[in-house]
Amino acid sequence: MEKQLMHYLLTTGLTIGISFASMGQISFQEHPVEEKYQQTMSVFAIDVDNDSDTDILGAAYGGNSVDWWENDGNQNFTRHSIASGYGGALCVFATDFNGDGYADVLSTSYSDDFFSLWLNDGTNNFTEMIVSDSIDSPHTVFAIDLDLDDDIDILCSSWGNDGIHWFENDGNLNFTEHTIADFAKSTCVFVVDMDNDSDLDVLGTNYGNGKIYFWENDGNQNFTEHSFPFASAHWVRGIDLDNDQDMDIVGSSCGSNVAWWENDGSQNFTYHSIASGFSCAAQICVADMDNDGDIDLIASAEGSNQIAWWENDGNQDFTKHPVSGVFPGASGVYVSDIDNDNDVDVLGAAKLGNKIIWWENDLNTSFGESQKFIERPLKISVHPNPFSSTSEITYFVPEKNVVQLKVYDMTGRLISTLVNEVQSAGNYTIPLDGNDLRTGVYHCKLANGNMSVVSRIVCMSD
Repeated sequence: MEKQLMHYLLTTGLTIGISFASMGQISFQEHPVEEKYQQTMSVFAIDVDNDSDTDILGAAYGGNSVDWWENDGNQNFTRHSIASGYGGALCVFATDFNGDGYADVLSTSYSDDFFSLWLNDGTNNFTEMIVSDSIDSPHTVFAIDLDLDDDIDILCSSWGNDGIHWFENDGNLNFTEHTIADFAKSTCVFVVDMDNDSDLDVLGTNYGNGKIYFWENDGNQNFTEHSFPFASAHWVRGIDLDNDQDMDIVGSSCGSNVAWWENDGSQNFTYHSIASGFSCAAQICVADMDNDGDIDLIASAEGSNQIAWWENDGNQDFTKHPVSGVFPGASGVYVSDIDNDNDVDVLGAAKLGNKIIWWENDLNTSFGESQKFIERPLKISVHPNPFSSTSEITYFVPEKNVVQLKVYDMTGRLISTLVNEVQSAGNYTIPLDGNDLRTGVYHCKLANGNMSVVSRIVCMSD
């Protein structure tokens, strides 16, 4: 469950609860996964075989294959084929579509104009379902319950003339296609609640006309288009980058730029440059890489042949640090806790180097005045998350003090005070009733003396 939660938070742009007393310096150790994987374009990380460790998925454009690498629990990886002869395999994504506890796989065939859902039976057998064979040069796919009806829908971007489409799941894996936008050269699609109205909105890119798009959902999957100029726009994510309780936008462009758009809370966005000269910036991820309580950025650049991360100082001033050395044609990047040591590692695909590499985050915590907080951090977790009717909040208090546990909505409005009393050091668990919450995203804040930690929770009310 913890691995599934990590996967959900990272892919949806939600943050993971961390102790704001922690400070750290990080370095990365390189580990090869595959060194002969022709024109690797995309990588993904998830527990494929439900054995409580993180496996790896990849798509090889030149090799026309989709594969997964089984983790033995010690980060030794064994390759298994999902598909071969799969023309121009470009993108791979995974989540559990049928509720059997095993990750199913989405992949796009750029050359043959279709994309597939591979159903995982849990024994390393994948059964292909063609979701659509009418999308012109499908580029990326993303899966989430877009219409909040308790099944997983699919979104797809098209490099051809089909723009952004979503495919509505009827609950039995029968999909109905809907158009969000019609234009050529779309390279990315992403979903998050941008306007805090308890439905899911859509973000996308148009490389051809140089724009990032935000499609506002009215709750019935009717979308109103908003756009921002961004030359050669390639990748986009939504995240509360400045920790002001609204969703901002981050993007990368093949015009060699990394940038973010600050949301004023009313969906008016202000552009801020993070980096220029990052040649042919390809994909971008967001995560707290150094466990200092703010969101950092990680990106790949095909022209610069590099994966790098930008450290956020908490005031949205960013410092660039390398993750990789020379990584030829760095095309894909993904973040996940590969080795289950409670920090965020980096996974990369090299289109020209024909490689998949993961970089182990060696979070070397620096000790100072807050040493006791680092050794015995304030912790919080919510399971299950997302949830519908009930969930449980588990938290650890490192020292006797006044403890407050409160739930806020995305506007910062206090919804509920769950705990407000002196508690001794130890572990605690309390129930969380989803019947008292509307469908949406909430902040769960735990405070103990001068420490605090925030975790986001997602309620999918019936």
